Formats: sequence, structure tokens, C-alpha cells
Amino acid sequence: KTKACATTVLFSATSTSNVREVPPVTMASADHPLIQRANEFIYTQSGFYSSYDASVFSDEFVFRGPYIGPLNKRDYMQTMETFGIYKALPDINPNAYGFSLDPLDANRVWFMVRNTGTFTAPLGLGGGQFVPPN
Repeated sequence: KTKACATTVLFSATSTSNVREVPPVTMASADHPLIQRANEFIYTQSGFYSSYDASVFSDEFVFRGPYIGPLNKRDYMQTMETFGIYKALPDINPNAYGFSLDPLDANRVWFMVRNTGTFTAPLGLGGGQFVPPN
């Protein structure tokens, strides 16, 4: 038997003295250079949505994903080339949104993606194996 659980949060227009002060929400402008650079990288240089541009990756680059990684720069490039996501889904679009600057790391940009695309060409699996399109 499952139980439903609900949480109700009530907000008051008045503040009490024992309530911690809430800092203001800060937002970076979409014109911020780091956000512009991150957006450019995602769409045109990452190796996922387009071919990669090895010159923009640091030699110390390490990719860590939930299922793949850690991969150094060379291994990441090889993996992106093997999968060929942007080739298998030629109209792939990350639809990136929610860009924000990390308040604790001045050179880190956080964002989310909502991928869309049409699977029209083989997807590489490695070892010469491919998944055919739908």
C-alpha cells in the first residue's frame, strides 16, 4: 500500500527576527561574455551538436559523465568522433537554456539542455558497429 505525502509551505508577508536573511537573487545578463562563450561552445565546438574544435579544449580537459568517463581530451575527441551524434541526428538542437554563472567558481557556467533532433543516419557504437536510424 502506498501513501501519498504532501508538503505545504506557507509564506508570510511579514518577517520575524529569528528568520535568516535571504540574499538577493543574482542573474547574469545573456550578454555576459562567459555565457556567450558557453553558448557558442555548445552549438559549434563541443563535438556533440557539431564537430569538435580541439583548439578550444585545454590539454588538462577531463570529461566526467554519469555513464562515460572520466575521459581525457584525446579520449573525449575519439568518443565524440565514434558516436557521431551530430551526424546521426543532423538537425540536433540542444535548445540550451537557463544559463547562470556559478557564484563560487567565476569561470563556470551552468545551463540545461532539452535535446531535439531526427535520427536519420547510423549512430556509431565503436568497433565498427552502428545503430541504424529508425
